[in-house]
Amino acid sequence: MKLPLLSLLIWMVSFSYAQQMPDTLYTFDIQQAAWPNDEGPVILIDGAHNNFHTRDGGFTAFTRLLEQDGYRVKAGTDLLDSKEPLKAVDILVIANPLHADNIGNWVLPNPSAFSEKEIKVISDWVESGGKLLLIADHMPFAGAAQELGAAFGFEFINGFARTGDAFWPPSVFFREQGLADHAITNGLKKGEKIERLSTFTGSAFQIPDNATPIISFAERHISLQPDTAWRFNPETERLSLAGFHQGAVLPFGEGQLAVFGEAAMFTAQVTGNGLKAGFNSEYAPQNAQFVLNLIHWLDGLENYTGPKKTQAGDKPHRILQLNRDMEAAFAENDMLKLASFYADEAYLVGNNTEITGREALDNYWLGLKDRGVDWKLENISLEVHGDVALQRGISRLRTIHEGEIYLSEVRFTLFWKKRNGAWKIYLDHYTHL
Repeated sequence: MKLPLLSLLIWMVSFSYAQQMPDTLYTFDIQQAAWPNDEGPVILIDGAHNNFHTRDGGFTAFTRLLEQDGYRVKAGTDLLDSKEPLKAVDILVIANPLHADNIGNWVLPNPSAFSEKEIKVISDWVESGGKLLLIADHMPFAGAAQELGAAFGFEFINGFARTGDAFWPPSVFFREQGLADHAITNGLKKGEKIERLSTFTGSAFQIPDNATPIISFAERHISLQPDTAWRFNPETERLSLAGFHQGAVLPFGEGQLAVFGEAAMFTAQVTGNGLKAGFNSEYAPQNAQFVLNLIHWLDGLENYTGPKKTQAGDKPHRILQLNRDMEAAFAENDMLKLASFYADEAYLVGNNTEITGREALDNYWLGLKDRGVDWKLENISLEVHGDVALQRGISRLRTIHEGEIYLSEVRFTLFWKKRNGAWKIYLDHYTHL
């Protein structure tokens, strides 16, 4: 069956979409974290199989979301051909692996990204109680994950799945229209129910009899099967997706498995022309909550024990107001006022930086005078114990240098003390994202 003429132009839009970068400005408000800060289960994001999405790359938004929720998210750098890399790991995430032959060469064939030994180690780990989230996007990633998926009874087709006449807008699944009624889509608490879920192209697969579908295609949906990624012509094969799915879960021995055929839905990305895909997309207002629901389900979570967000009507802690005052001082180009938020004996420690003392702190901030564009301090956690407090967050600072605007993003830890009724910073430690 030949493609309509319109599809000849689709690859141009899609190619633009493929030039994707993490949207580091995206934030999500969690009403209550599942776990106390940095005390939740360990989530390992595989990065040893030429993965298109890694902890500090395409899955940056995924990582931040789960860290806000109290999980400890680690980057996997080792092959999975022994049990050692999976020790102390609660949830393993594998997103868009790729065989070395296909790096920069998204053309058939697409060999497995995993050796037979790795597949055996992973399946044994899940069977003995591990939790696996396997994500394999459109060709060539579905091809690279086929053998791993088959070990659990999932059969990927190595193509480009879509629900409409084009790849944009993305596919949107509603309840009773492809989105299942399940513990994952219902959530644990009020406000977590998922009514719609968006995916951004991806692949399709068939599921074993004992698996439960979460996202299902209809007969009218198709998968395009090119021999080169994003290259389509009137002769490109197209398959009906009747009986195929894009998300499913499966109990496997003592463990649990979740399989999805699309990766952008799990993160937030932006293209060079400003197109947004994932959490940040206007088409995907519930995707971030869905990811939280899914991880909670894999985790076996029953109760939230992490900090609650300040509710409307509650008075925010003074330190959070001081964050806003610091941003305002920066916006007003009053760098000495900004430096005054630090105690005279405070330390400021970061990448290739370590200063202390009033004069050094003043000079540090005065170095940014007349260079500021804007500054945003995002609070991740604030623990207050009497007259001392520990704050963690993300700083996004934009400055001008030689006519160019630069964005500096760092994770910060601030140690505050209250002296004579006023809160001051005594330690400011930061690391670049």
